[in-house]
Amino acid sequence: MSKIFPKWISPRAFFLAALISVLPSFGAINFSGFSAEVIVQLLLQAFFGGLFWGWIFTKFLPKYFGKKD
Repeated sequence: MSKIFPKWISPRAFFLAALISVLPSFGAINFSGFSAEVIVQLLLQAFFGGLFWGWIFTKFLPKYFGKKD
């Protein structure tokens, strides 16, 4: 996994941040169903939320989400 992720983000932080950033959008599935727009929204939120919050977790909580090189 360390070859896929850059040095500034840990895989554990990325996956946790992606899950946290997608949680509020599951209400859109209940409201409008599994349309393409909702699925694309969930995927984009997971990716960009995972990048941003994963970087924040890796940078400011290195004890829990730091990279082990």
